[in-house]
Amino acid sequence: MKAQLPYPVPREKEVRIIILSDLANEADDHAAVIQMLLTPIFDVRGIVAVHFGEKDSMKKSLLEGERILSSLKVPKDILIPGAEDKDSKASPGAKLIVEEALKEDDRKLYVLALGALTDVRIALELESSIWDKFTLIWIGGEGYPNGGWEYNLSRDILSANIVFNSLKDIWQIPRPVYSSMGLTLSELFLRLRGRGKLEDLILNRIIAWNMLPAGAYRSGDAWTLGDSPAAGVLIYPHQYCYEIKSRVTINDNCSYSPLAGDLKTRVYNKIYQRMIFEDLFSKLELFSRGLITFV
Repeated sequence: MKAQLPYPVPREKEVRIIILSDLANEADDHAAVIQMLLTPIFDVRGIVAVHFGEKDSMKKSLLEGERILSSLKVPKDILIPGAEDKDSKASPGAKLIVEEALKEDDRKLYVLALGALTDVRIALELESSIWDKFTLIWIGGEGYPNGGWEYNLSRDILSANIVFNSLKDIWQIPRPVYSSMGLTLSELFLRLRGRGKLEDLILNRIIAWNMLPAGAYRSGDAWTLGDSPAAGVLIYPHQYCYEIKSRVTINDNCSYSPLAGDLKTRVYNKIYQRMIFEDLFSKLELFSRGLITFV
């Protein structure tokens, strides 16, 4: 599925993407997934609902995905179940990754993972030959060099290790970078409230989550759109915002240790937050004006 905006984009710049999102886990996934769906250089091959370590969490993510697609008024057949839990050996989402990776297509394939890497691990176990046929963009892991506990990584450390040990191309956006995507609730309210169904969906989700019991790191008057950089680094190249680091192995406490071999990881050390925010707000406005269609 592709979005058509009021301006053309070069065919040779189109990329295929598969979105892996734990949509029911928090409030930032909605903004990120909607931004991806509204981006004209993305041919969205599927949205995989991802578990987040709790009972029936994948099914809950499926339900949230249905809400988003209903608001967009697009078919729900691009929404795919992911692994039920971290011990799963098969999933429709993993099968989709394999199918797209093996497909003859001149457009690059990116898997945008906004949560646990279970489905990527399953895909690599199902078909090891795809190890160099797609790029993983992962929102997850603590900063370098030491690593440490981080939510997405902690949901499935074993799968992350298998992926890091076998996949050629990984772009990692670690916590010190994705946590810089903060916005105040006042800005979100002024930019989103009453402007359209998508805007209200995103804002209401954030406000509802903001009212839940939370850790001390939340102020109560701001939110982090931490998943949005997965789209941002493709929308704008961010050429000078990353380092190429030797691949690591991940310990049980989420810390990093050196991994033998020649594999490398592109690790982002900063992102252009305002560009990503304004792109989201602009595309939401274009959709609300009826200027975006889907093919």
